[in-house]
Amino acid sequence: MILYLHDSFPEKYRAADADLDCRATLININAGHNQELMKKCRRLEEYSVFVGKVREYQRKDYVIEQAIDLAVQECVQNGILEDVLRENREEVRSMLLTEYNEQAHIENERRIAADEAFEQGIEAGIEQGIETGTECFAALTKKLIQESRAEELLRATEEKEFREKLYEEYGIKQ
Repeated sequence: MILYLHDSFPEKYRAADADLDCRATLININAGHNQELMKKCRRLEEYSVFVGKVREYQRKDYVIEQAIDLAVQECVQNGILEDVLRENREEVRSMLLTEYNEQAHIENERRIAADEAFEQGIEAGIEQGIETGTECFAALTKKLIQESRAEELLRATEEKEFREKLYEEYGIKQ
């Protein structure tokens, strides 16, 4: 996948004629992907296995801290990134916790934004529904008064089915 720096900014801040932009190629290094690259770079393949182990332990309902510790332990025992994990265990742990916390934060922010948008949509829908209902009833009221049908107007205020029948009679769309 090709990524561009300008895509990281909101549309209103992007300059159509920017003097400088950056393009990066994103390569999927998750287990099972880009096998040719993995064969050429053993360290990258081992990192992919290590991250896969962290995810595997998370799927088994371990909290992230436990998942990292178990993945480190298993990988060291199996000679996967052994030298790096033995020498830099805490640094690796700290880096992964920071990364996972950042991802969790981003996901949480997306969820909050979606919830807010949903609530705004509901509020807007309610307001629009009230406005439409008011306009329909005002149109019905006007027609019934013009035709001296005051008793039916009174009945329409109390009986929904009758009111809807009158809307249909007058072609008033709800």
